[in-house]
Amino acid sequence: MTTHPLHPNHAIALPVPTAVPPFTLHDTDGRPYSPTQLPADKPLILVFYRGDWCPYCQLQMHQLSQVYEQIVARGADIWAISPQTQAENQAFRAKRNIPFPILGDETLTVIREWGLEDELDPDDEHIPYPTTYIVLNGQTIWRKLGRRKDDRPTPGEIMAALP
Repeated sequence: MTTHPLHPNHAIALPVPTAVPPFTLHDTDGRPYSPTQLPADKPLILVFYRGDWCPYCQLQMHQLSQVYEQIVARGADIWAISPQTQAENQAFRAKRNIPFPILGDETLTVIREWGLEDELDPDDEHIPYPTTYIVLNGQTIWRKLGRRKDDRPTPGEIMAALP
């Protein structure tokens, strides 16, 4: 994994294009999700977010929920990845009526493997940078890496990036 030149213990996010590291995470109902389970030609939008307590995350999930049917109509799927517990993700999904799966990465295994842990966060929360990827044929093909908590792609930017 490549590290930040000024902060050697700080990883740099998985670049584009690159092969997607294999992983399996579970949704709020305990079902396993792995990018390898999708057809290779089906685009997958992966949204790494900080947590349900973050107002920017709440807004992003709401906005993506509003365009979910359009995403599906384009032949794509969307998964959100959070460092929170299954119970927290389940409550957030139910409260916000989120139609796509939220996958829990409580141990930050995937978040770290993708180089997204915000190790420099002043509150030492061990949360991911707000980052969205599009994956196709086992490769990352697009990325928006948020360097601030409010730095996220709009649904329009994501839709425009879909193949």
